[in-house]
Amino acid sequence: MDYKKLLEELEITIIWVEQPLQNGAWYCPNATNLGKNGAIFVSVGLEEYEIIEKVLHEIGHYKTGEPIFSHSAPNLHIKNEGKARRFTLKQYLPEYLDSGIEYSMMSISGFLDYFGLDKDFYWDDAVKIWNEF
Repeated sequence: MDYKKLLEELEITIIWVEQPLQNGAWYCPNATNLGKNGAIFVSVGLEEYEIIEKVLHEIGHYKTGEPIFSHSAPNLHIKNEGKARRFTLKQYLPEYLDSGIEYSMMSISGFLDYFGLDKDFYWDDAVKIWNEF
C-alpha cells in the first residue's frame, strides 16, 4: 500500500511527532500552511503496518468525513469514525483479493489478520465491506 503516493496526490502533508498521539495519528484539515489539504500528524515509533493503517484512516476522514465543531452532535463523530474505518478497509481489500490466496480460503478474519488489523475495532465494518464484494 503506497500511502505516500496517495498523500502526494491529495496534497496532504505528513508530519512526524515525538509525543504520542491518542490514536497514533491525527488529521488536521486546517493546517493548510503545511499542505494544500492539511496535514496528518503521526507518532514516531510506529511499525510500518501501523503507519499505513493510521494514515489511511486519517485520509478516510479527509475523503469521507464531515467537519466537526465543539457544538457538533456526538453521533457525528461516531458516524465519521465509521466512514474512516470503511474507507481504510476498502483500500486494503483489493490487495487482499490479489494476494494469491485461494478464493475459497479467504475470510473476513483472514483479511484482517493479513494486514494486522484489530478485529475488535474493524469487525463490523469489515463484514459490511466484505458483503459488498
